Amino acid sequence: MKTEKFRLVTRSDFDGLVCAVLLKKVGIIEDIKFVHPKDMQDGKVAISANDITTNLPYVEGVHLAFDHHLSETIRNKGERS
Repeated sequence: MKTEKFRLVTRSDFDGLVCAVLLKKVGIIEDIKFVHPKDMQDGKVAISANDITTNLPYVEGVHLAFDHHLSETIRNKGERS
């Protein structure tokens, strides 16, 4: 069975690096892009359904987003699954 591979978009801090290691170990990422959170909010980073974001502001259209910051739940009041 072939596992679908994604690009990880994350910060280059400890949280982002740990996420990269864990998701790489699981075998679901094939590429990693380190970005600044403000660039995500400003729309400077192209995001698609082939991306997983961690520890960054939520951007619509991403396949999967992980974040532990309460500010993101306040900033994004949309429906959650």
